[in-house]
Amino acid sequence: MTHVCRRQYQLECNWKLIIDNAADGGYHLEYVHRDLSDNLDLSTFRTDVGDLYNMQVCVGKADNDNSAKRRRVGQKAVYSCIYPNLLVNRYGPWLDTNIVLPLGPDRSLMIYDFFLSDRFADEMSETELADFVEQSLSASDQVQQEDTLVCEGVQQGIQSAAFDVGRYAPGPEQAVHAFHLRLARDLREGLHTMLINE
Repeated sequence: MTHVCRRQYQLECNWKLIIDNAADGGYHLEYVHRDLSDNLDLSTFRTDVGDLYNMQVCVGKADNDNSAKRRRVGQKAVYSCIYPNLLVNRYGPWLDTNIVLPLGPDRSLMIYDFFLSDRFADEMSETELADFVEQSLSASDQVQQEDTLVCEGVQQGIQSAAFDVGRYAPGPEQAVHAFHLRLARDLREGLHTMLINE
C-alpha cells in the first residue's frame, strides 16, 4: 500500500466520544452517513469484540455500479477500533488509520493517514488515479464532517443539566460497552497504583 496523505481534524469533544461513535456497531450509519450507507448492504453488518479491539464488517453492495464511490468501498468495509485510541478503516483498495488524541476534557485531535492499494493504483491511468484519490478523500472528509457533528452534539448534550446516563443498546453497542469496561478497569488499576506509590 502507498501512503496518499495525512489530514488532521480538531473536534470540540472528549476523545472517548469519538471512540464511542466509531464503535457503535453501525447504529448511526444509515441516518448520519447516507452517501456511504448507499454503498453498503447494512443487513450484513456484524461486530466482533475482543479484549483490546473490536472489528465491524459490512458487505459492499453487489451491483454493476462502477462509480468511484462503489469502487472505493469494494466488496466490504471493515472498521476496527484498537484500544485505546487507534481506528483503522478499510474500504476495498482504500485504507485509513486514525489516531485519536485528547487535547483537553472537551477537545480532541484526529490524525488520519490514507493509503491506497498498489495493485489497484497500477490498473489506472494517472488521471483516473488522481480523480479516484480526490473523490475518496472527499468522501472520507464528508464522513468525518458528519461524525464531527454527532460527536460535538453529544458533547454538548452531556454538558447540559438535563443529561443523565442511559442504557446501552443491546447488540449495536456491545463494542462501546466493552470499551467502557476496559477503560474503567484500566483507570481503576492506574488509580490503585498511584495510591500505593504515594
